[in-house]
Amino acid sequence: MTTTPMGKWNGNTSPEDPVADVARQTLQTRLAAVRHYLPLAAEKASEDVEHVHQLRVFSRRATASLRLYADLLPGGLVKWLEKQLRRIRHAANDARDYDVLAQRWAEEHADASGERLLEHVRERRAEGQQRIVAIHERLQRDHCFERRIAKLLRRVRPRGKNKSRLKAARFGDWAHTQLRPLVEKFFLAVPANGADRADLHQFRIRGKDLRYAMELLSGAFPPELRLKLYPIIETLQDKLGEINDHATAAVRLRERLDEEDDPEARNHLRLLLEKETNRFEQARCTFLAGGTARQWEALRVGFEALLAVPTRGKRHRRRDKGLSIAVRGGAR
Repeated sequence: MTTTPMGKWNGNTSPEDPVADVARQTLQTRLAAVRHYLPLAAEKASEDVEHVHQLRVFSRRATASLRLYADLLPGGLVKWLEKQLRRIRHAANDARDYDVLAQRWAEEHADASGERLLEHVRERRAEGQQRIVAIHERLQRDHCFERRIAKLLRRVRPRGKNKSRLKAARFGDWAHTQLRPLVEKFFLAVPANGADRADLHQFRIRGKDLRYAMELLSGAFPPELRLKLYPIIETLQDKLGEINDHATAAVRLRERLDEEDDPEARNHLRLLLEKETNRFEQARCTFLAGGTARQWEALRVGFEALLAVPTRGKRHRRRDKGLSIAVRGGAR
């Protein structure tokens, strides 16, 4: 197996690989990506806003890998690493939100009121940057992040009540058992026609969980997972991300409106808030209208076909009788 530290896919894994070997490679590549982007986001964010964006994405992917392989990992180390990744992600979230707002509002609002708002956004963005720098400096001290990661990788092995099963397990069969519940949770969260922001947010979370798992487990499945099903999930996530951008902008504007005393500036903020709220509503309605019964059914059938047959030799092939993906909301 080879390593691809900066890629979204989990290298050249095979269904016949031992689960522990795949886990070790996965964790190494995902955590290496976080270590790569953390100093770039801390020291060179002004040169390329993508450094912060990639730091946020890979902190999520690294957390997903820790949770996926929890049965093979020492709990204390996992708890410490998840805590650091959560701090990194939260700092990167704030910085990224303000990067997106600054770029959009700089293009749309060039008047004096807009410049005043942009100045506020830049101040908040600088605060977010300070948090990223502080986290980087703390984790760099005595190489503690690097040492904890190395220790974790040395201690990857089957453990706990599933120890015997995991020792004998191959990646292909094990991956089926991991992906199925995430697929079922995703379809149960499919939003109904009248879904509000909370419903869409929950669906977005389920979509992220499924998307990251597909990236981690792709080597255990036929190419259809990567070439047909994953692009559909990715497109859905992009649309939900656009909705979330408008919702986030509205939240930030409300916060600023509560802080602002100048009447003229408040009127300007109210206009912007109305615009973002309308954009959110338009994006929400467009997304729900696009989630036709045929689309959800095609996705459901694709996953059921993918999960119905294990990936080992023909003499092991059987149908998973318990698999039944329920689809609510837009698929009705």
